[in-house]
Order: sequence, then C-alpha cells, then structure tokens
Amino acid sequence: MCFPESERHFRGARRVVVTGNPRASEVASVDPAAKRRALDTYRILHGQKVVLIFTGSRGSESVNQKIAQMLPRFAEHPDWRCLFVTGEAHYEKTRRELGDLPQNVSIHPFISDMPSLLPNVDLIVSRAGSSTLAEICALGIASILIPSPYVTANHQEENARNLVHAGAAAMIREQDLTADLLWDGVVELLKPEKLAAMKKRAKSFGQPEAVQRLYDVVMAAVRS
Repeated sequence: MCFPESERHFRGARRVVVTGNPRASEVASVDPAAKRRALDTYRILHGQKVVLIFTGSRGSESVNQKIAQMLPRFAEHPDWRCLFVTGEAHYEKTRRELGDLPQNVSIHPFISDMPSLLPNVDLIVSRAGSSTLAEICALGIASILIPSPYVTANHQEENARNLVHAGAAAMIREQDLTADLLWDGVVELLKPEKLAAMKKRAKSFGQPEAVQRLYDVVMAAVRS
C-alpha cells in the first residue's frame, strides 16, 4: 500500500503495511551523470525553472487542447523551460495545430528516460496515478494534478486530494480545466516561496525506500 489513508479500504485485513510504491525507489536512485545528460538532451539552460506536462503514456486529447492554448504564454518567461508530452497517439495532430512555439517550449510524443529527467523538474502538470505521485513525492516536485475521471472509483481524484489537503500539490478537475486557470496555477506555483513550500511538503510524503520495505514484508511473510 502507498498512502496511509488507503488503510480504510482494508478493514478486513489482519495486518496492513504501508510500503510505498517501488517506482519511488527507482527515481530516487538515478545516477548523477544521467541527470546531467538529461539537461543536454532536453536543452535545459542553467537557472531555468523546468515545467513538465504529461497526461499518461496515451495522453488525453481534451486535456492536450487546453494545454496547447496555454503554451504560447511561456514566451513571457524565457527563464522557464516547458516540456509538453502529448502521448504518441496525439503527437502529430498536436504538433500540426500548434505551429511555431516559443523557444523555451518543446513537445514530445513520449519520454523514455523519465527517471533521469525528473530530478531536474521544478513543476509537473499531470494525471494523478499512484506511480506518478510516488515519483513526485520521492523527489519533492511541486505539481498541478488533473485526475483522470475515467478510472475505477475515481481513485485518481482521491489520490490527489491526499496531497492537496497537505499543501503538497494543487488540483484542477478535468471538468473545470481551462487554459487560463492552468496558466494562473503555473505562474502562482513558480513563485519562489510557493515553489519551495510545496516541494518540501511533497517530499514529506516521499518513500524512496519502498523497494526495500516491500522486499522486507515479502520475505517476512515467506519465513513465517
């Protein structure tokens, strides 16, 4: 289990152990050289604040449209760097519709070396799946979460609320999403004091030892 708040869903269990998500351990143990290579690969300049936007491996056409409307405004902030991951299914259409982009914005169908890139990121705009939140918290990254409404029991919104209530993330429900609302959120959270506070709170939820904890629990069960 990843969040202590999830314990209420296992009331019939004799024992519940919060181990965290193993993905947290992966992103927390990336080689420093790989982090540096990511700076060059994604043309991140020294001192730039990095905003990473993605909506899962498949992407979301409706969310992508709102994000696309916002991207030209990054030209107002050359000290920011925006990486927009569309999902492979939506890349070609999105790229055609966007036309020319500000120099500090790039779009990608997919990022294969996400663990190497994430330590360089200041703010993430994403869905609220458990693996994504594990990464965000393990590294202490500020985030604006747009939970998918198309999942079982609306669990992504519940995931997001666990962080929002602690000041560790912001959330915009998809039905409320507009380009202006999202841009206002990005501008607000990239204010130095806001960014530092949210990063600190997010990291307090991090469980980078998740793999070891899970291993210990499994081995204890095998030996008992």
